[in-house]
Amino acid sequence: MKQMEQEEMVSGLKHLFAPGRIGALETKNRIVFAPMLDRLANEDGSISNASVSYYNERARGGAGILIVGAVYFTHETHYRPNQNGLYDDSLVDSHRRLTQVAHESGAHISCQLIHAGIRLAQKAFGAGRAARPVGPSAVSFVTTGVIPHALTGEEIKEITEAYAVAALRARRAGYDLVDIHAGHGYLLHSFLSPFCNKREDSYGGSVENRALFVCEVVRRIKDAAGADFPVNVRINGTDYLPGGIDIDQAVVHARLIEAAGADAINVSAGTRESRQYVIPGSFFPQACYADLAAKVREAVKIPVMTVGRYIDPVLADEVLGEGKADFIIMGRALLADPELPIKAREGRFSEIRRCIGCNTGCAARDIKKFPHISCAVNAAVGREDECRIRPAAVPRKVIVIGGGPAGMEAARVAALRGHGVALYEQAETLGGQMVVASMTQHTRDIQNLTQFLIRQLQVLGVQIHTGVAVNPKLVAELNPDVVVVAAGAAPIRPEVPGADSDNVVLASDVLASTAPVGDRVAVVGGGLVGMETSVLLAQEGKRVILVEMLPKIGVNANPLEVVCLMERFIELGVQIFTRTKLIGIHRGGVTVAMMGLTNENELISIPADTVVIAMGYKPMDDRIRNFRDSGRPVHVIGDCKEARKIIDAVHEGYKVGLEL
Repeated sequence: MKQMEQEEMVSGLKHLFAPGRIGALETKNRIVFAPMLDRLANEDGSISNASVSYYNERARGGAGILIVGAVYFTHETHYRPNQNGLYDDSLVDSHRRLTQVAHESGAHISCQLIHAGIRLAQKAFGAGRAARPVGPSAVSFVTTGVIPHALTGEEIKEITEAYAVAALRARRAGYDLVDIHAGHGYLLHSFLSPFCNKREDSYGGSVENRALFVCEVVRRIKDAAGADFPVNVRINGTDYLPGGIDIDQAVVHARLIEAAGADAINVSAGTRESRQYVIPGSFFPQACYADLAAKVREAVKIPVMTVGRYIDPVLADEVLGEGKADFIIMGRALLADPELPIKAREGRFSEIRRCIGCNTGCAARDIKKFPHISCAVNAAVGREDECRIRPAAVPRKVIVIGGGPAGMEAARVAALRGHGVALYEQAETLGGQMVVASMTQHTRDIQNLTQFLIRQLQVLGVQIHTGVAVNPKLVAELNPDVVVVAAGAAPIRPEVPGADSDNVVLASDVLASTAPVGDRVAVVGGGLVGMETSVLLAQEGKRVILVEMLPKIGVNANPLEVVCLMERFIELGVQIFTRTKLIGIHRGGVTVAMMGLTNENELISIPADTVVIAMGYKPMDDRIRNFRDSGRPVHVIGDCKEARKIIDAVHEGYKVGLEL
């Protein structure tokens, strides 16, 4: 106890690091690693070596409870490749290996059982069988048009029993508790939701009837796995969907689930039709669902967990101190920095690598590039063993040209391995494109990554030189063993008449507030930067028209970003013209060709006081060529290789740092 009091005094986070209790289970703190579909399992659903390392990294980092996410418990509930499975006794040993490692590292561990319901894939994965989407009623799934099979009473009983059998397996595998997913549009949630549930039997109609299925699951698990085996149930505090669950219904759900024997309630929000709320990104404030949890906590006596962008441990402690929740669920924050709990407990806040809320490595990642869970700011996620930073066999003299995310990450990792590193940046400040990218209201968290990397370079003794343009002559004088070129990219400018007019500015200059902008604005380019610039200008009261040559906007943005930005467009009155090609710029605006309006491309003029160019970026090829003939190894990374996103820059920087 004395040691714990000393730790609390160091960080001041007395609520976050106080012991917690769920049923008979006592936890060392109130931090819970969120359940996520990590897709790290073996093909048959068994726990892989990568899975063990992934969860153990968070256990060693100080989380009190780990929740192994999205575990399917019958062949028919398998809905994604490499999903964690516990559908057969033969899988128990692989799970036991995971639970033993978690316990050895000081964490408790839970198994989240999930039935995807209407979200079941209609094809087989690995050891799974082709499944049919099921639900409470034969109501069309809004986003896909799929009409699920309406479960019969007998089928509901079979699924309830399957939950119980799987929970018993989980206990045998060494799990300390089990989680039941009854939110986010999955099967149990669809029964709770009046939007999906149109039944007229005992499982439909009243709010009590709609909760019967999940309550039966809880009771049956208690019967099968033991009354002393804790059960935590995730519910929605609201669906953010007309005709769906609201907070008043959620409070009733929580009371009924508590009465059924649940030991804790986990309050989330959103469903497939409102998926931007399921895993809230940078458009949402931190602790965005704390008030929902508080409403539920007022209504029940069992512990309540809250989720929703908990990045700052100080804020998490405040939420607990205000009595809004009993446990804080952190998902992406512990992807970004598995050691966040230890660092926060010891008061080392500046050393925490914070999530930037982009979702590009996790919730909305490009599956082709990142088949399993990843992270934009932590390249080791899901590859903890292979990406372990180890001392270099032979320390080398390394110079890094470019102080953006790729260059700084390469310098950080190389320095950690014992290399002597000097970093050169042509601008007066470090950060590269992140400086401009963090200028909008919803992207300010990117500044956290910039500051983290700068701080790490300083601590590690990396020589930092800003305001220096590196040329081959300087490289020869410095005589490094290795050169890493991360010189970035330059904005693309249109080759049309009037492109150099006084009323033409670059989006990067607008975001940096260094370019004057009139009241009427035409933004040329509907990618992520163009969309973000349009929102920023519209928030300032400008009348904005967005022009994009492609059939749709946001092709380089993730789906969650596009939805959130479109909501802002509607709110702010931003007009969108797709299939519209820039032909020329004049003092009164732009001339464009509208494709497909008629049988021909029709030329029209769009009035604008200012034309903002947001057509993307191109690599600085000329700078790369200058260094290739230096007679020493040269590594090219980041946007100067190909203009992409922060996740690509960080991952390439990390990879090169490991290889040097």
